[in-house]
Amino acid sequence: MNAPEHTSTFAPEAVPYVAEGPQPLVRDIPRGNPYPVEALGPLRATVEAVQDITQAPAAIAAQSTLAVASLVLQPHANVALLAGSTSPLSLFLLTIADSGERKSSADRLVMLGVRAFEAALDKAYREESVAQAVARDIWSTTRKRLLTEASGSKKDKAAAANADLRALGPEPSAPLVPMITSQDPTLEGLLKLYQIGRPSIGLFSDEGGWVHWRPRHELR
Repeated sequence: MNAPEHTSTFAPEAVPYVAEGPQPLVRDIPRGNPYPVEALGPLRATVEAVQDITQAPAAIAAQSTLAVASLVLQPHANVALLAGSTSPLSLFLLTIADSGERKSSADRLVMLGVRAFEAALDKAYREESVAQAVARDIWSTTRKRLLTEASGSKKDKAAAANADLRALGPEPSAPLVPMITSQDPTLEGLLKLYQIGRPSIGLFSDEGGWVHWRPRHELR
């Protein structure tokens, strides 16, 4: 038995060819939603003040404000991760805007307090450096004298010198470098700054500078 033959009268409708011009390789970026300044809590007033003074978009003013807020909080807390370890309370921000959008103006305005704090740190650093240099000279001179006495032939004097050497302690350390921000550092320079400065640093760059980070355990 043969299968019945089916015939169809359906035929696709012809679509006329219409020549098109060149098409853009990149699609147009749709306008984003308004920045949610209402979600900033007490920082909203600062963002609106920066926006009013600089006439920068709300997003740029908010980025600058959040960056400084993170810089202030970062030395005082870590965040607990789900795996049980901890990580620095750091915030990474990238602002992409045209020239003249007042990115630098917003940064400079919210950084005024930071710059004043760094100036106070620098003044204290200079004073502490003078005192540390005197203390280091006294320590070095005292240590040399005690070493000479400890190696002398008089046992009583040598024993007393040995005791004084143990009580002398380590060489007075230099004060911490008064920097809490840096711009476009090299990785080597950043690591050195961590060794002679504070354990928390903010990296701020007007030109999108970046550091090629090594694994976290190498920075500890």
